[in-house]
Amino acid sequence: MIQSVDRALSLLKLIAEYPQGVGARALARISGLKASTVQNLIKTMEQKGFLYADPITRRYYIGSAIVSLAKQVNPLAGYRAAALPTLTLLQSRYGVAVSLQAWERGQCYLLARGGRDGQQVIETEELCLPMRFSAGYNALIAFLPEVVQSRYIEHVFSVEEDRRADVSAPDDYFAEYQLIKKQGYAENNGRGNPYVGAIAVPVFIDKTQVVMSITVSNGREAFKQLSQQEMLTVMTGEAKKITENIRLRSVV
Repeated sequence: MIQSVDRALSLLKLIAEYPQGVGARALARISGLKASTVQNLIKTMEQKGFLYADPITRRYYIGSAIVSLAKQVNPLAGYRAAALPTLTLLQSRYGVAVSLQAWERGQCYLLARGGRDGQQVIETEELCLPMRFSAGYNALIAFLPEVVQSRYIEHVFSVEEDRRADVSAPDDYFAEYQLIKKQGYAENNGRGNPYVGAIAVPVFIDKTQVVMSITVSNGREAFKQLSQQEMLTVMTGEAKKITENIRLRSVV
């Protein structure tokens, strides 16, 4: 471990805990480092843009370079790692196909998928095409702000027009999203199939921000040993575990 780097990173974390700013003397006192060491480190980080010093109060704040780096962080790998144990459990225990969708920066991604009969869960990172009958996609879109839903619906219409396929009216989409929000999950019965073909449950990182959905499909076989409601109970419980796993990873 390089001591100077370790100390600089520790100071960055410490400064981030003080959104109102913190002075050099306070940093030395709280960190236990020598005042001269703190001064040298924060001056260097200020010159590189990682810290900003108020010219009047001389309090230090997180700088624009940190903000710029944070915007480039791709959390998708972390989401997938947090959810993989759940996908494996659902697939092996109930003999269903599984998939994991995520919403990030205005796009839907397919992060993992696995077939029935114990086929290996494959990690991926593919942009999802907008599909009207995708339970996994709908479980994400339904919990996003209406302005985002509107943009998505416009996109679906443009894509489906290119395919020359029948498209539902926009109000039908909004009505379906309201139903999904009310019941807490999405399902797909395969366009008229009397059996449920897929169930998707949203995963949140707080009470309102949806980031992923876990989907099980080929559900008819699974429901021979487990009712739909029981499957939903299992999936909802697993979704909460994923949320906790994401939070633990973000702390670490």
